[in-house]
Amino acid sequence: MKKKRLACILTTVLACILTAILGTTPYSFAFAMENNNQQIIFNQNNFESDTHGNFPGSVSFVQNSIMPSHHGVQNDVQPHLTSLRKTMVLFKPKENHSQVIMTAKNSNNEIVDQGMMITPDKLTKIAGQTDFNGEISKPSEFGRTISDNATLSNFENDPEGQYFQELFNLYNSIHIQTSDGNWTRDFHLPDGEQFSNKVVTFNSNAGYNSNIFYTNNSLTLSRGNEFTLKNVDGIWYSSLDIELNKIAYISKTFSSILPASIIEPGLQLSFKSGNKESEVTNLNIGAPNELIIHTIDLGMLTSPRDEFSFQKDPELHRQYFQQLPISSLTVSEYEPQYFTEVMLPNGDLLTDFDPSQGGVYDGTMRQKIAKILVSHGIDNANYGINSSGGGSERWHPFSSAQFTAHNAVGKYVNGVQVHGLSGGNGMVTLESSIGNEFSHELGHNFGLGHYPGGFNGAIDRPADQVNSTWGWDADHNFFIPNFEKIITNKEQCYESECTLPFVGHRFGKGAMSGGAPLYTVQNGYTLHTPYELNKIQNFSESKAVFSPDSPTGFSKWDANSKQMSPWKNMVNNDLMTASNSQVERKPYKQGVPIATIVGYYDPNKQLSSYIYPALHGSFGAVYEDNFTDSTCKLNVFTRNSGTKVFNLHTRRLDQGYMNKIHVNIEEALKPYSANVSCDGNILASIELNEPQQELNTSVVSTKSEIQGCIVDVDTKEEYCLPVGGDAGYSLPEFIYNKPVYVKAPQGTAVVLSDWDNLSYNRIATFIGTVSNDDLKNVKANNGEFLDFSHPRSMKVVKSSEPLGCIVSLDTQDEYCLPVGGDAGYSLPEFIYNKPVYVRASEGTAVVLSDWDNLSYNRIAAFNPTVSHFDLKNVRAQNGEYLDFSHPRSMAVVNR
Repeated sequence: MKKKRLACILTTVLACILTAILGTTPYSFAFAMENNNQQIIFNQNNFESDTHGNFPGSVSFVQNSIMPSHHGVQNDVQPHLTSLRKTMVLFKPKENHSQVIMTAKNSNNEIVDQGMMITPDKLTKIAGQTDFNGEISKPSEFGRTISDNATLSNFENDPEGQYFQELFNLYNSIHIQTSDGNWTRDFHLPDGEQFSNKVVTFNSNAGYNSNIFYTNNSLTLSRGNEFTLKNVDGIWYSSLDIELNKIAYISKTFSSILPASIIEPGLQLSFKSGNKESEVTNLNIGAPNELIIHTIDLGMLTSPRDEFSFQKDPELHRQYFQQLPISSLTVSEYEPQYFTEVMLPNGDLLTDFDPSQGGVYDGTMRQKIAKILVSHGIDNANYGINSSGGGSERWHPFSSAQFTAHNAVGKYVNGVQVHGLSGGNGMVTLESSIGNEFSHELGHNFGLGHYPGGFNGAIDRPADQVNSTWGWDADHNFFIPNFEKIITNKEQCYESECTLPFVGHRFGKGAMSGGAPLYTVQNGYTLHTPYELNKIQNFSESKAVFSPDSPTGFSKWDANSKQMSPWKNMVNNDLMTASNSQVERKPYKQGVPIATIVGYYDPNKQLSSYIYPALHGSFGAVYEDNFTDSTCKLNVFTRNSGTKVFNLHTRRLDQGYMNKIHVNIEEALKPYSANVSCDGNILASIELNEPQQELNTSVVSTKSEIQGCIVDVDTKEEYCLPVGGDAGYSLPEFIYNKPVYVKAPQGTAVVLSDWDNLSYNRIATFIGTVSNDDLKNVKANNGEFLDFSHPRSMKVVKSSEPLGCIVSLDTQDEYCLPVGGDAGYSLPEFIYNKPVYVRASEGTAVVLSDWDNLSYNRIAAFNPTVSHFDLKNVRAQNGEYLDFSHPRSMAVVNR
C-alpha cells in the first residue's frame, strides 16, 4: 500500500520540494541549511489570540508537556493543566515588545504572583543543548583506526574512559568502526582539558546498537551512522550538537515560571507592556493527581535478581515524574523477598521448582504469586481489604492510582525464568525498569492499550498537526523534543500514514506504540504523546487519592465544583454470607512503615493454609478492623499493642482455590507472630521477622517546601532548611563561620548559634530578612549579647508572627520585616530601587518611601497585596502623588 504523507510544516517546505524533485526520500531542512547558522523554530503556529484586551497574544502552558491554553490545532486531543504543579507560561504577543509583566490572581481576585517575564532570547533550551557554535569535521586521516573485536572489547565496562585516555596519550585522532562480529555496547569519552582538540569518529555497520557517552550527553550508534566528536577546552561536542543548537521551540515568546502552590482552578493571568494590557481566563485546571508505586524485588524458588534499578534510585523517580500529568509521585520500597517454598492457591506446595513452563509471560508462579498474591495483596491491604479470592484478578477494586511494580524471577521446569513486559489492573511486571518497558507497562495501568488513537494518537507530530508536544524537566529547566537527536531524514509511520522528519530528525512514537526515550542522558523514560497524556489524566481524575487530611481518609476530584472532596472507601462486608452489604474503611494512619501479611487459607479446611514471611514496606495505610464478626480470622500478635484481629471471608470466593489474605500491620507495633483460624481451628501460623534493612520512601513533586535560609554576604550562596530541620552538629563548610544575612519567610524563623551544636543556649531567633549588621550584638537565650553574624550552627522553626514583604519583579526575591521593623537608612542592594509589589500578612501594612530613610513624609502604607502598577501615582503622607513602585526604604506597621 502506498504511504500517505501529511502536509509539511513551514520549516520543511524545502524538504518537500526536494522530495518531489529527487524521489521518495524526504531530505531534511537541515540538509538544505547545513552551512546556515540561522535559528530553526519548531512551533510557528499563529492561532487566534487567547487573551482579551488591547494586548493580543497566544498563551501556552508547560508542565510535563507543552499544551495550549485555548486555541490550538483543530480536533487535537491534549491534556489540561494539573493543579498544584509548577507551571511555565509562554506568552507570544501578536506584536513585538521588549518587556512584559505578568500578574497572576486566584479565584478570589487576589494577586498571588507578579513579575517580569523572561525575554524571548532566554527561552528554555532543549535537553543537551550547548552554547558551542564552532565547527567539527571528520579528519582526512586518523592516528589510529580500531575495528577488530579484540580491541573494541577494551572499551566495554570502562565508565571512566581509561582506555580512551591511553589512546589519547598516543594519538590526536581516532577512528572507531563497528560491524557484525566486531562490536561493543558502550563507549565513554573522558572529560578533561588535557584532551582538548582530540577527535574521534565513530562508524557503524553492526546490527547491534552502541551507546556513546560524552559530556552530559549521549548518542546511539546504529548501522549506517557516522558521528564525529571533538574535545574543546575539556568538553566533548558532537557534530549533531551543532545542528541541535540551531533549534528552538518557539520564537518571540516571553516565559515565566509559576510556583505549584498557585496553580488551582480560578487562576487568571494578565499581561502588560506599557499601555497594552490583556488577560487570559477560563483556564481548564484539573485535579492534583497523585500516583503511588509500591516496588518489590521477588525471587520464587530462586534468589531475587537485584536488578530493580527504579526501586532504589530517586533520580529515576524524578525523571518518571517529569513524564506524567500528576502533582506528586510516591515510590515505596519493599524488602526483597526470596520465597524458598511457594504455596499455590490450589494447595500445591512447591519446594524445588514450578512444574509449569515459565517465561517472560508464562508460569503459574508468575500469575498466582507475583501478580495476584503479592501485587494485588499489597494494593488490597492498603485499601483495608482483609481477604479475597485467590485464583483470579477480579478482586482488586482499583479505587486509586496505586500500582505495585515487581521484578520477579522464578525456577520452573524449564529453568530459571525472568518475568516482565506486563502491566494492568494495578500490577506491573518488569524485566527492566529503565526505558520504554516501564513507561509502557505503567501505561496499561492507566487504561491505555496498544497504539491508542491510531496514527493521530500514537505518533509524535510537527507543531501544526494534532498530537504534537514537547516535554519539560521542571527541575533542570530544559525541553525534551518529540524527535530524535540524530539526523536520519527518515519518516515515522503507523500503518499507511507517515509524518515527515523535522529538519532531518525523525519523530518519536508514544510509549504505547513502540516508542523509546529520545534523550536518555536527561530522561530514561518515554515522552508520552498528548493523546496518551489526555487518557492518563482522565484515568487519574477518576480515581481517589489517599488523603490524611480528609475526614474519610480519601479524597476524589469533583469536576463540577473543581475541587477535591472527601470520598468514602466502601468495600464489601460479606464475610459470613454473600450480600450487597458494604462497610467504610478509613485508615487510622497513612504513609507509615508496614508489614504486609499475605498468604492463603481454606475456609473449607480441605487445602493446606499458608502464611508467607512478612513483606516489609516503607509506606502504607493501616486499619482497625470494622468488618462484621466472622468465624475466620487473621490474628497478629504484637509487642506494643497486643493481638490485632482481622475478620476474613468464611467461604471460598474462587471455586477450587483458597482465599488470599492481605493485611497491613504498622511496624511500630512490633508484630512478631501471626496465625489464621476458622471456627476456632488454627489453619496456619508463622513467626514474623523484623525488617532486615532500612527502607526508603521517595516523594516527588514540584511543590516548594517553605524554608528558612541564611545567605553568604560575599558569595550569595544560600543554606536553607525546612521547618523542623537543623544543620546537625555544625553548618556545612561553605557557610560555616561566614558572614551571612537571614531570609526567613512567613511561617518560619531561623535559629542561629555562634557555637557548634546550638550549644549552651547561645542561640537567638530571627524572622523576616535580617541584615548581617543586625545579627550582631543580639540578646541570646542565655541572656548574653552575642554576635550571630558568622553562625556555626542553625535550625529552622515554625513562626506565626505576621510579616510585611516586598517582592522583586525581576528575581522574585522577598524582603520581609515583622511589625515594628524597618530597613534602616535604606533597603539592601538586591531590592533597592527595584520594581516590586507588596505582600502584607493580615494585620500588617508595608510603609514605603521613594527616598532613603523614609524621609520628608514621602511615605505611604500598603496592604494586603498590592500590584506593582498600583504602587504608582499614590498620594503620600506629604500630600504629593508619588511613585512607590521602586522603593528605597521601608518599614512594617500594624494595620
